[in-house]
Amino acid sequence: MLEDVANRFGAAQLWDEHRKTMDALIAQTQSAYHARDFCDVLITRQEIDLAVTYCERAYQIEPTSNAVLYTLTYVYNLAKRGKDARRIAQEGLTLYPSSVPLMYEMAWAIAISGDQEGAIAYATDAYARASSAGLIQAELLQEFLEKARAW
Repeated sequence: MLEDVANRFGAAQLWDEHRKTMDALIAQTQSAYHARDFCDVLITRQEIDLAVTYCERAYQIEPTSNAVLYTLTYVYNLAKRGKDARRIAQEGLTLYPSSVPLMYEMAWAIAISGDQEGAIAYATDAYARASSAGLIQAELLQEFLEKARAW
């Protein structure tokens, strides 16, 4: 048991050192790709508040990147920041109106904002548009609708 505690403490210390290094790098990076990579690591570690910071840095660097807009919307949804997620998703959909992943995250953002009926209506419309356009990832919206109808 004591050995397990020591191992966990050691892992925590390594993570703290790693995070300090990441913080220093992200402050200096001019690469949205690197900032988004750090964000992905933090999402995996369920460090959502920190992930928001890193994704926001990626957005500062490259505010028109589809990947950055999607990831920031996603992490805002994870952080239960529906208003922010909706704003970024709308920016993304203005630039990339055929982005099914952004449509999917917009539906979640609407739901997280407390408007489940609006989310279902949005996803239904987005699914119809995506399907009629033959967009490959249209099934993401269908999956959202299946989950939403179970609420």
